[in-house]
Amino acid sequence: MAAVAEYGAPAVHERFPSTVEDWPASRREAVVARLSELTSWDWIFGHTPDFRRIHRVATSTAGEAVSGEQTVELSIHRGFINGVSQARSADPGRALSHALSHALIGVRYRPEDLQQRSLQLRRERREGAEIAQAVAVQLASSGGHPLREAHLEPEPASEPPLKPEPASQEEQ
Repeated sequence: MAAVAEYGAPAVHERFPSTVEDWPASRREAVVARLSELTSWDWIFGHTPDFRRIHRVATSTAGEAVSGEQTVELSIHRGFINGVSQARSADPGRALSHALSHALIGVRYRPEDLQQRSLQLRRERREGAEIAQAVAVQLASSGGHPLREAHLEPEPASEPPLKPEPASQEEQ
């Protein structure tokens, strides 16, 4: 009772229904509309702060097997790719072409949209299909969450095993 006297009566919290079906019929439509909004891509990803991600993708030239690796940095604004550039750590001899740097601009940064863009670029025989596909696969393999640069760093080379030192004459 001393706590009630000092701090006042405990607050009474209204208990909200735990499922949509538990809401009164008069409010159910509004609840469904709000739930739909809060679970939409536009709400979840469309309100994210700007960020950048680096993707390393295998590239090839026409008719050849994998011929190299391209490292691209994607700038994301409110869930959409708004910039594509060569990552600072990339080989300067493999510069991105103007067409490739613009092939992904305006695409949502999610696997489904990158896959669609890849197919569109392939149909139009335009540069960038390979990179769009590789980024879509990387993004999908991470559960749709953007990869952090640490996930793309190569594994450090293992140290060679230590050789046992020869036994000294005293030990023999």
